[in-house]
Amino acid sequence: MESTPDGHPVRESASFRDAHAALGHPDRIDEALSAVLWGCHCAPEEFPVIEGLKTLRLAKTSAVLMDDGSVVAALRVVLHIISDHHQTVELLYIEAIEQEA
Repeated sequence: MESTPDGHPVRESASFRDAHAALGHPDRIDEALSAVLWGCHCAPEEFPVIEGLKTLRLAKTSAVLMDDGSVVAALRVVLHIISDHHQTVELLYIEAIEQEA
């Protein structure tokens, strides 16, 4: 993933890429993640810190209805902001949020 000069660079860890691939339908997942990725690029510090894990943050999506009528489940993304010159955001893990019965 690339970013413009004015935003935070965003990169994917190997564990994120593996979990993303395991979800299937990568193009649909990417579309569902678009708002999260924009947030990571613009203001990652706005995502809440995971309680007890002060360097990890949590982003969530809502379920997304695609143009073809299919639904991408709500997603949970774990990320952290690296204290480097650019304040790079690293996506660590992604999973579907199970719908409650």
